[in-house]
Formats: sequence, structure tokens, C-alpha cells
Amino acid sequence: MTRGLLTIAAGLACAACAATPVGEDADEAAGAPLALQETRELELRYLEFDVQGFSRTLKLADLRAVPRPILDDIWLMDLDLTGFVDNALSQIAAMPPESLPDAAARNLQRLITMTPNNVVLDGTSMEPLVDLSRSIGIAPQDAVNDLMQAEDPNAPVIPTSIAAAVLLEDLIATHPNAQFRDGPNGEVIPIAPHAMPIRLGDVVDNFARLNERFGPVLLPDGRTHPGIVKAASGFAVVDDQFAMTVLVNANALPYKGVDLDRAEVASVNSLGSQIDHVFPLERPDWLTVTGMVAVPTIGSVTMEIRESPEYFPPGTAREPLPYGDSRLWQTEPWFIERMVGDMAFTQASRMRTDCVVYDVASGAEVFRACMDDSKWVTFETFNNVGMPPAPKYMWDIVTEMAQVRLHDQGLPEGTANAQLTLTNLPLGVESATLVEQIRTNIAAHPAALRELAEATNQTTRGEADFYYYRPQGLDQDWLYFITESDIPRTDSGERARPYTYAHPGFYADAALTQPVSAPTPVDGDTTHLKFEVKPGQVFYAQDAAGGIYRIQAREKPGRQRIRLAVTRIS
Repeated sequence: MTRGLLTIAAGLACAACAATPVGEDADEAAGAPLALQETRELELRYLEFDVQGFSRTLKLADLRAVPRPILDDIWLMDLDLTGFVDNALSQIAAMPPESLPDAAARNLQRLITMTPNNVVLDGTSMEPLVDLSRSIGIAPQDAVNDLMQAEDPNAPVIPTSIAAAVLLEDLIATHPNAQFRDGPNGEVIPIAPHAMPIRLGDVVDNFARLNERFGPVLLPDGRTHPGIVKAASGFAVVDDQFAMTVLVNANALPYKGVDLDRAEVASVNSLGSQIDHVFPLERPDWLTVTGMVAVPTIGSVTMEIRESPEYFPPGTAREPLPYGDSRLWQTEPWFIERMVGDMAFTQASRMRTDCVVYDVASGAEVFRACMDDSKWVTFETFNNVGMPPAPKYMWDIVTEMAQVRLHDQGLPEGTANAQLTLTNLPLGVESATLVEQIRTNIAAHPAALRELAEATNQTTRGEADFYYYRPQGLDQDWLYFITESDIPRTDSGERARPYTYAHPGFYADAALTQPVSAPTPVDGDTTHLKFEVKPGQVFYAQDAAGGIYRIQAREKPGRQRIRLAVTRIS
């Protein structure tokens, strides 16, 4: 698939070509443009040099020489970020509080690690529960523990698994670049849930542009998504020995075509049209990837969790179901208040319908808190023990606590945006899994490697408008009009020339109103306008600049040769 393959193929081919030169100097010498009504004849040969199971390795240096847009167009996999988020939450929870940069970060850490035993109700509408608990002789933490049906009072109020799932859904899955990616033909392809797409360009530059792709972004509706990461560096995914080794079955020589403007022979890279069957996918060793670190990590990643500038009081009514009337459910999902609400909603959905009842030594009931099937909680007191909290949904109880605690240490509303820098954070997936997914995805979509194959084996010469092809096993001669994908890219990734054909294909008349070509399936190709040419036929074609040409097929000079007379008529 690289220049090495071409060199070997060309060297062996030339040994069989001494009697009939096929070099570019003989066929493709630069000529003057064809004058009006001038006719030139030229000969096209169908050259074959089939290689089977040829092994070629692309190292980092080879890949870095490829134009970046080509690398960025090659999708390798959708990386599931579940493990990454799990690891991030675990690291945040374990960080020494004194290592955190400010009060906002410390408050967020306390929120993540909040348990029934350390929850603080001060400043919330549930604060009366503290006084009630003391008046009936129980610890406030016991009342909270019973109300939340916690099996372990020292476990987080929101389990890490739920917190991770909501972060994935509310923060990551809402980012545009984690929703869709561009396909090889410009189509829009959905990304796997809770994942980010990994392209070959990411691997080659060790994810250096992750900040750019997954940072803050303006959405079409005018809102701004805060981004998944604020800064990231020091990725350890591949080392300097990274390499991709492929086995190739292909005709290594280019197709011969015609540059109409000069009526001369040009060459078109042949690998693109063979890409669907160029790899022997039936062989387990058709692709090997080496040089990936065993446990990919990020040296440093800064994540920012933003809060809404608005405070959301707990709801006061059951309706509208299922959430109630809190304004929380109308705010953006990536704000911390909404994420906590979704976490608490998920956790509450697992709770059973139940009542917590307390009485005194005489057996008289003094307090009751009941949660019904909808997770609406009502509080009642008896025998003048105090005023109960107002009824509310369980998720409103948790969200209110979170909002108040985020502003501990005197933080005003709207300023509790927490930035946390994590170090040596595992991506949550082993390299063996990455390699297997890469192999599977490329095998399912080999056409994605078309431009990489062509860029690393650049055999296009001149500016052909069409080329000559012979189907496998058939004694037929076909002419293929080029598509944009046949035009090579420059080092900057742009096409070497624009595809400006007003009337691509071949026609029976000079006015170009009677097409004789169609995207007829031939050896799997359905993209090129093509037709079977036979001696004596006359047809017309237009070049990219608008010139029109009359083309006559002469008698064949050989089995794999055709001769054409090209006349410029306008």
C-alpha cells in the first residue's frame, strides 16, 4: 500500500516490458494543448501486476507524512467513555481536599462523596427534620438514612455508577462532536452512545487536538455547551514504535487514461477502485497494530462542571408528572443542578414505596414520612413535636441539598463552577480492546482507507479525464470517467485540482444530450460513469474546462490495448 509496494511492483514489471516500453517517459510526455479541430491518436494499455499477501508496514513517520485531512477522515472506532468517567469520579473523590484549587472544587468533591451519615441539611427546606429528630431522640443522620433507604449509611447518596451514567448522558452525549461524525462520503453517521469517535489522526498525534474537538461549542440554537474537557495533555496511547502492518492483494500498477486537453496519456491510481477487496480479510493476520501502550492514560485533563446562574427551588406540586413543577427540568442538562436532579431521579426510581415511622417510649406515633409509588414524600408529625417539612419529590430533596452545599464557604449563586485537574487518568480501556475494535471496524469499512492507500502509493500522473479498465475474467474494454475521488490530494489535504466537470461521462452527440455511459456495476464499481468501448465507435466527452472532444475508437492493437483518436471540436 505504500511507495515500497509500488517500487517493487514497477521493478518486476519492467523486466517483462523490455520489448514494449511502458514507462511514463514514453507514454506521458507533456504536450501542448490540443488546438481546435486538431486530431491526435494515442494508445492506452491495461497494465497488470497482481500481488498477493504483500506485507507492508506504515510507521508513525509514514503516517505523519500523509495530509492531515486524510488521517482525520479515517474513523477507527467509537471509544466508550464509561471507564474514563468512572475513573475520573473515583479520582475526584480520593483527592486530598487541600489539593483542590478553590472552594467550588472542594464543594463539588463533598457533593460527590456525600453520604447519609455526613449529609448537611442546614439551609434547606428539610432543616426542620433535624429539630424533629432531636425532639424524638434520634440522630438526624439516622432519619436521613431511613428516608433514603440506604443499606450502607457510609455509601454515597448517589452511587458512582448512577453519577457516571448521568454524566455520560447529560454532559458528554449532548456535545455535538459526541453525537455525529462525518462519513467517508460526507454522510452523517451517529456515534455510539456515551462515546467519542477516534480517528487515525488522533492516534498519530496522540490526541493533541482533543481540547479543540471536545471543548466549548456554540450550538445551532444559540446555547453554548461547556465542553467535555477544558484542557488535556500528555496522552499515552501509542509510543514511537507505533505501526500498522497490512497484507495486500492488488494490481499494483496504475490505470492508463486520457488528458483530453492535451490528448495525451495520463495515469490514475488504481488502489482506490480495488479498496473493497484489497485486504485478505479472511486471514487473521491481515492487519496488525503494534506500539500501543498497555493501559492508555491521559497525563493531565482538566474538567469543568458548571452551575446554572439560576437557583431552582424544590417543586411544590406533583404535576406535571413525572417530575413535578420545579423549573429544574427545563434547564440545560449539562448544568450540575440538572445532572444531580437526573441522578437523584434515577436513584429514587429504585426505592420502594414505604413509610418511615417513629414513636416514643409509650408507643405513641410522633413522626411519619411516606413515599408513594411516584416517589412523592409526605411528612406528618403528631403530639405537638414540631412542624414537618412540606411534601416534595425525593429528587427535589437531594437536588436542593446539592444546590445549597455547592455554595458553602460563602460562594454566591452562579459562581460555583468547579474546575478539577486529574492526572495519570486511565482512559478505561486496554490497548488490546482498542486494536480489536480497530480491526473489526476497518474490516467492515475498508473503503475508508482509500485515500490513505492512494496517498502512501501515489501513482497518479497528469490530469486524466477518463481511464481504461478491463473487467476480471472478461474480454471487454471499458472507459471510466473519473470521479472527484480519483483526483489526488496535495500535502495540505486539498484536491490537486477542482472537480468542475459540467457534463461528466460520455455522450453520443456533440451537444452532450445523449449519454452513453452509466454507473453500471463492473467488478463492484458503481460510482464511475462508464461504458464498454468497441472499435469504430464515435463518442463525445467534455473536459473540466468546458472543451468538447470527439473520440473515435480505432482497431485494437492488442488484447489489452485500445487506440483512440481525439479531436477538439469546441
